[in-house]
This record gives sequence, C-alpha cells and structure tokens, in this order.
Amino acid sequence: PPVPAPAPTAPAAAAVADPGRPRPTKTIDTHPFSRGSVIEVRHVKRTSELRDGGSDDSSVLDWFASDSDDNDGDGVYLCDIIDRAAVFPHLENGHPDQRFRYYVHYRTLNRRMDEWIPAERVVSPPSVGNARVRAERKRREEEERR
Repeated sequence: PPVPAPAPTAPAAAAVADPGRPRPTKTIDTHPFSRGSVIEVRHVKRTSELRDGGSDDSSVLDWFASDSDDNDGDGVYLCDIIDRAAVFPHLENGHPDQRFRYYVHYRTLNRRMDEWIPAERVVSPPSVGNARVRAERKRREEEERR
C-alpha cells in the first residue's frame, strides 16, 4: 500500500498558500542588521544635552551650528550595533511594514553617548562600515611598520 505524504509544516504551508509572496533573502545589508555589525550613523544633537539650561533660540541655534564635537564636521560616525528591537513586535521580521531601532555605540565617543536610533539615521549599511574599519586598521598597521 502507498505511504501517505506527511502533512506540510506551518512555514511550508504558508509558502504554498501564498506562492506570489517573495521570500526575503538575508544578506549583511538587509534589516535587521546583526548585532556586532559596524554602520555609519548620522549623529543628532539633542536639546536635552545643552549645559546652560537656556531656552533662548540663539543659544540653541549656536549650539546646533557648532561642529566642534562632530567627526570632520559632517556628524556621521562609525557605530557598533549593540542591540536591535522591532518597532512593531507583533509583526514578523520579513513583513514589509516592520521597522527596526538599533542601540549603537559611537566608536569615537564616550559610552554615555550610546543611544537607540531609528533605521532612518543609518547612513551606510554594514558592508560599508565593516570595509571602513578594515581599511582604517590596515592604514594603522602600515603606519606602525614605518
């Protein structure tokens, strides 16, 4: 007698139920980015960091216009991804409406500047950030050899 085929598992049944839905492929540059990846992030100064406690518009504008704390004046820093969180935890990771936030450490800043950022502030993906770290490491090693 013929042996009946096993019942499909839930993921296989979902694939059969919706064959038109593209299956997401995970690469280094797709969200969510992996913990430990290096990305470039636009740093945004927050008004809560003002030391003088002043509320006049000129002091706020002067503080925001200053680039003394910025990396080459552009406000883009290399960051390590410490953690990540889904904005909509009830949606699965592959859902088109899912968004992520990342807890990052700015490599050239103190740990007290670590923060949660939205994905919109990510300037370049891990492939670019990791390549910059490797290039910087190689440049430093060559300088040490001289």
